Amino acid sequence: MSGGSWDYIYSRLQMDAVDRLCQEKSPLRRAFGEHLAICCEALKAIEWVDSGDWPKSQEVEAIQKALCDEATQHIVDAVENRLAKLRDEIDSILLSNKPITTTATHEES
Repeated sequence: MSGGSWDYIYSRLQMDAVDRLCQEKSPLRRAFGEHLAICCEALKAIEWVDSGDWPKSQEVEAIQKALCDEATQHIVDAVENRLAKLRDEIDSILLSNKPITTTATHEES
């Protein structure tokens, strides 16, 4: 049997969810999209093994990669990178000497 045993779900998930999530403004959503991309690789490996295109057990490494601490660290790294960019943007604003306007949220005493 060749291809399609899972109806190429990994490909649809990649196009429909991962690509969208990786373009999000939210660092958490982008990080999840990056993790989901790793999961898509595992799904692809599973499908190719189940279709007979790859030898049995070929999917094990991809599944382990999706489940291991490295994937979690990848998410943390993505969030930390976005946080660093936000800090740089804030520093740039503060150093530009432009007045910062705020809206009062508490009653003045």
